[in-house]
Amino acid sequence: MLSVLETLMLPLSRLDGEAGNKRSIHFENETNDLVKKTFGLDCYWIGQKKINNGKGEEREIDSSFFIREFLFLLECKSVNVSFAFDMGDKRALEFRKEKIKRAFDELNDKVDFIVKNRKCLSYPIPQNIKYIIPIVVSPFAEYIWEKSDNLFISENLPRVLTPNELGEIKEFKDLSFLINKPFTTILPD
Repeated sequence: MLSVLETLMLPLSRLDGEAGNKRSIHFENETNDLVKKTFGLDCYWIGQKKINNGKGEEREIDSSFFIREFLFLLECKSVNVSFAFDMGDKRALEFRKEKIKRAFDELNDKVDFIVKNRKCLSYPIPQNIKYIIPIVVSPFAEYIWEKSDNLFISENLPRVLTPNELGEIKEFKDLSFLINKPFTTILPD
């Protein structure tokens, strides 16, 4: 299924405008289906939904799941793949790097919103959640510009995951190593 998704997304990834928006919605749908299948409905929080705080403020959650006390918040980014990127052009790599950085900024805003409004969200977070882990999901392997704790979940697993890599999170028996990562947010009581 994952290789089929990647094959379908390559020609679509070169589209902009309305077709590009349809591609993004399709990618979010597929990611949510994959999350439900991989982690189970019992571990699925929400996806493709806006959460609000009852004061007119809202944020859209592309997808999410939890494992024990860890809530994984996913931002789906289906960034156009240019021929220059395929060729390794420095400007194309820089363009994608900036898109990914903006995706992390969006995630940080959503995490802050959840923390600030955790007691009055329209979709309450599960009671056992103590940590929020923000992750970007892309249909293609992305250029990771540096080997740092902020860009890697583990030694070999980046924070910008393909759908295929997403399931690798389930393979960790113990997630306590995530507690001290710079991208992990600890929920206050």
